[in-house]
Amino acid sequence: MGTDSSHNQVNLARLLRRLEKAVETQDWSYQTPTERSARWVQAEGMLQSTAYAKQLLLNIKDSEGMEPDRSIDSIHDVRSQYLKNTEAKINHVESVLAEIKERSQPQLSKPPSFLSHIPAPQPKPVTRPEIIVTTSASKPSELASSDALLPADDPQPTLQSPEDDLLPSTPAPQTGSTFTAPEPAHLRAESLLPDSRPPAAAPQISDTPAFMHTSLKTQEDLSEQLAQMAAQLKRNAQSFAAQLHEDNALVQLAHDQLEGVHTRVKTERTTLRDFRGKSGYTTCMVMGAVAVVMVSWVMMFFLIKVT
Repeated sequence: MGTDSSHNQVNLARLLRRLEKAVETQDWSYQTPTERSARWVQAEGMLQSTAYAKQLLLNIKDSEGMEPDRSIDSIHDVRSQYLKNTEAKINHVESVLAEIKERSQPQLSKPPSFLSHIPAPQPKPVTRPEIIVTTSASKPSELASSDALLPADDPQPTLQSPEDDLLPSTPAPQTGSTFTAPEPAHLRAESLLPDSRPPAAAPQISDTPAFMHTSLKTQEDLSEQLAQMAAQLKRNAQSFAAQLHEDNALVQLAHDQLEGVHTRVKTERTTLRDFRGKSGYTTCMVMGAVAVVMVSWVMMFFLIKVT
């Protein structure tokens, strides 16, 4: 038995023990849909662990080279029986978990339709224009005023005066005797006197429906708001332009100052480099002179001591 097989066997035993303990001790009852969903998720996770346990068992069988119907000696029989018992336990745990998963599977409920919460639109009453026609057989002027009351888009039969219904004025044949009916006195008086009554004024009838008035009002409000927004945007653009101009002036001033500082730094750097060269030369010369003086003094001291 190899090392991998030993590890797989230990892991399989621990995993199977944990699964059996969880299945036996876990309370799989539920009261609310939330608990039902939690139980379903837990059963799904344990089923995945069961699948992993099956994979471990298969690896152990492959590593040992054992088949279900193979029995060589007592050791192989014991191992084969152990693996069969383990497989039976795994199948039992898997069947229990599958039953729990099927029982606790959450029911998918269709969400309520959004259109069911919206009330049905009520049709607006359409006001039909009233048409008032005043006719009179004796006064053509009133007929003309009634024609003016008719709407222009509704074709109506043309009202004819009583004279239009008469025969055309063709010369009648001359007969021997001519009879003329006398005209009544009140008709002659009416034909001579002008009509003192003014023509009836046409009633003010609006053909525009109510929703058109609402739409026009809404369009006017939107136009006013758009005009206000345009004015506000124009003021904002002018303010931003002024701010940008001021910022540009400040940036230009800072640029000029930085250029001046850069030029001065370059000049100071050149001066410092020249001064460093001169000071180094002077320092070396002073140190050399001091060394020469000290050597001369020591030599003179020993010379005096010796002599």
